[in-house]
Amino acid sequence: MKSFILVDRFGMIVDTDGRASTETYSSLVRHTGKGVQHVDESPDRLDDARDAAESMEGELAEFPLTMGRYDAVVIMEMPDAETATRAGITIAGAGAVRTETLWASRRTSTAS
Repeated sequence: MKSFILVDRFGMIVDTDGRASTETYSSLVRHTGKGVQHVDESPDRLDDARDAAESMEGELAEFPLTMGRYDAVVIMEMPDAETATRAGITIAGAGAVRTETLWASRRTSTAS
């Protein structure tokens, strides 16, 4: 099977099936004082975060809760770094969490 790299009219790389390519980002999440006080609203905030990511042509792929310095790690697929940053700012803008977003490699092999 041949691989193709296609670029749409906006300069976005698209897969051969016409979907935009995405990059993986991890966001380290910490609850703010407001987030802790209203922790019962967390499921609704997660739904809002998913909706925000989808509105930016992305996806929140995973949301494991963690123990330690961070309360959760969000794994998201976004079109590019600018969009991932915008998603993080939008999600943190509600005031319940602080985020630190990192580019993440999905490379499965260390061989070049």
